[in-house]
Amino acid sequence: MLAAVRRMESELADQRARGAAALDLHDLRRLIAEDAARERRQVVDDMAVIVDLIGASWRRTAEDLARLTAEIADLRRIADDARRALGGARIEVRIDTGEDPGPGRPAPASAEHDANGGVLGRAMGALGAPSPRTGGGWRPPADPRDPAE
Repeated sequence: MLAAVRRMESELADQRARGAAALDLHDLRRLIAEDAARERRQVVDDMAVIVDLIGASWRRTAEDLARLTAEIADLRRIADDARRALGGARIEVRIDTGEDPGPGRPAPASAEHDANGGVLGRAMGALGAPSPRTGGGWRPPADPRDPAE
């Protein structure tokens, strides 16, 4: 009988240990579920912060573009006003070397340039004034689009 009691006590201890283990397993599952839920909330919170940052960046970019667009419109308006103001402008160039041209040499000539750069009046080559570039008579400045220059 003592052996039977000891065996029953042993089985009871085993059942108690299994019950405690089952309780611990249930608690462990609950803790794991709580951790997963907390991590999902943290991911959602992090994504909300990222979305806010991206939204702020887009708003700031839109504001910068609007400001630059307004500046470009102002510059365009200024350029149009300047073009209209200078549209009828004329420039008269007179070169006088201070020397008497002497007999047989033409008197210093003048030319007028309109706002678009067209030459009006006599040909500038007849001026006879030395050019720092060529050493000869006056020549119009080189055209940067001309590959020969």
